[in-house]
Amino acid sequence: MKRFARCHPAVNFLYYISTVVFGVMFLHPVLLCISFCSAFAYAVKLSVKKAVRSFFCFLLPLVLVVTLINALTAHYGVTQLFALPDGNFVCLEPILYGFVTGTAAAAVLLLFSCYQQTVTSDKLFYVLGKKLPKTALLLTMSLRFVPLYRQKLHEISAAQKGLLSGNEEMTLREKLQSGGRNLSVFLTWALENSVETADSMKCRGYGLPNRSHYADYHFSAFDGFLTALMLLCDAVILTGTLTGVTDVLYNPFFQIEKITAFSVVVFCCYALLFCLPLMLDITEDCKWKRCKSKI
Repeated sequence: MKRFARCHPAVNFLYYISTVVFGVMFLHPVLLCISFCSAFAYAVKLSVKKAVRSFFCFLLPLVLVVTLINALTAHYGVTQLFALPDGNFVCLEPILYGFVTGTAAAAVLLLFSCYQQTVTSDKLFYVLGKKLPKTALLLTMSLRFVPLYRQKLHEISAAQKGLLSGNEEMTLREKLQSGGRNLSVFLTWALENSVETADSMKCRGYGLPNRSHYADYHFSAFDGFLTALMLLCDAVILTGTLTGVTDVLYNPFFQIEKITAFSVVVFCCYALLFCLPLMLDITEDCKWKRCKSKI
């Protein structure tokens, strides 16, 4: 069950803003491992097939490509592994930096995937609709752009195949003509859809200063507890950043700060922040199973 998705929109946005910012900021191996593993685990909890498919089809190749490109193009570092035909050496440090950079990008993409499955457009309008209505509309349309257009392309392609009366054999010229026809239909639909959306929002008075709206969201005591907990974790993590706990060096050699008691506290707060939605959902599942067992 998606317990975190039922929290107040402010709680959801505070979590994703904190995790995405920290996921981009830190390249510390421990923090990077925590962010990627927790994001992947939560993605699996939300949708196993989607998470596994995206990992093997996109995220893993992304990490490998970034690592390979950085290893072949960057020649800094003191740990030489082997020499290339042009005489340049491949060093360990560029490989490590490329790997952590690719992993950080994969973790952020996983967080955005979880965002799409837990935060609805109504929540985005609730948070930004009053102060920034145009920005809220732009963000909502941008976030739904890829899945909506992908689904529409699939529908158009299926309809065109249905017109062939089951004849799947086509020459290269026919395939190009069919693809061009699909693209023409898709672009026409996209333009008409954008105009209809704009006219619809204008007729409903969207963006007017005195426009009213309905939102069934209530900030409960539990939401306040989660907000305070995340802010506390943010404060501890930022304090650790200012004191150098999260510092790491990849050029010209790999070096991290010595592990201390305070750094362990920072790592624990970081793990608590990133694992919070997963912990809430698992706790809710356990309560649901326990209640069902009593029926």
